[in-house]
Amino acid sequence: LNTTPLHAYLNRNLDMEQVHQRLRTLPDHALAFNCFDYSDRRNMTFFETLGNLSEWIGPNAGGKRFSLTVEHIMASCAAPLLFPPVLMDGHYYGDGSLRNITPLQSAIRLGADRIINISLSGEAFKRERHETPTLGRIASTLFDGMFLDSLELDSHVLERINTLTERLPEKDRDTKMIDLCRVAPMFDFSLIAQRHRNRFPRTLRYLFGGWITPDMLSYLLFDGEYARELIEYGRKDGESYKDMVEEWLRN
Repeated sequence: LNTTPLHAYLNRNLDMEQVHQRLRTLPDHALAFNCFDYSDRRNMTFFETLGNLSEWIGPNAGGKRFSLTVEHIMASCAAPLLFPPVLMDGHYYGDGSLRNITPLQSAIRLGADRIINISLSGEAFKRERHETPTLGRIASTLFDGMFLDSLELDSHVLERINTLTERLPEKDRDTKMIDLCRVAPMFDFSLIAQRHRNRFPRTLRYLFGGWITPDMLSYLLFDGEYARELIEYGRKDGESYKDMVEEWLRN
């Protein structure tokens, strides 16, 4: 798909120089984007901060200090098979969810001891289905595994580590506890996408054919009306979490 309009929109509406200036006034803050390096087959975290944070490199992931640009944003959301990879410094990068089995690691390496995990999957998505899965449903399951499941799994692992660490005497702890607040939607994206099905471009309907199930549509529908409804649902959902999050922040 052509991502040029998104790139132009971000350039018009996002003042990266203001972002840089803001970070220069907040030395204990950092901003980061995760991207997958198709050249090295490694997940990279590009981060910007004035803090004394070191770069890191591992077999499957690494972190580089950078002056962030719109290209980093485009690369971080360049979903495979849908959006073209982005060329930066001689390497092609795509969506940061690829091969990212520990998505919370970047925040922890950047010094976080409290994390708000805003997930895109929740109980509303767990519907019982006994019919034969279609190609579209299988494809959307693959997308879920690529983009969503690792964050949920990593959150469960972190909570388990916290539980085990808490049981140890403080003098024997060599791992710090990370306070995790989890927020998940209470509505189903696919049901909203289905209401906007007629907004899906005709050429893409022809291209994807029977693959376009409501689940798959929620990934592929880039439409203003659909986005506005999602934002409104998200705002209402956020209000329902308000007391819990405020209490977490106070503590």
